[in-house]
Amino acid sequence: RPDIYTMGSWVYSKVSVANGTGWIAQYPYHVSTDHWTGNNGWQFSSKQTFGLGAGYFDVSQLYTNYYTAGTDKNAVISNGNTANVSTVKNNSKAKMNAKSS
Repeated sequence: RPDIYTMGSWVYSKVSVANGTGWIAQYPYHVSTDHWTGNNGWQFSSKQTFGLGAGYFDVSQLYTNYYTAGTDKNAVISNGNTANVSTVKNNSKAKMNAKSS
């Protein structure tokens, strides 16, 4: 299944990403719940750690089941419940190292 993955700054200047498509990477200084909700997904950090010494991980919020193809209904949080994204910042088992872009 084709889709586009790009950084947020390119969406308006280099590529056109229609609503309902795309996985957009944008790392805000403060994680918010209102970025790229009209798209399939939003990657909000590439610096997530889990305290296991395994390095950094990308973390994303999926808004549709485009990538999961309906295999796990719990993998997608509806747009009405996206406040859960902010819990990453307060998770005692995870450390958020978001930086300003």
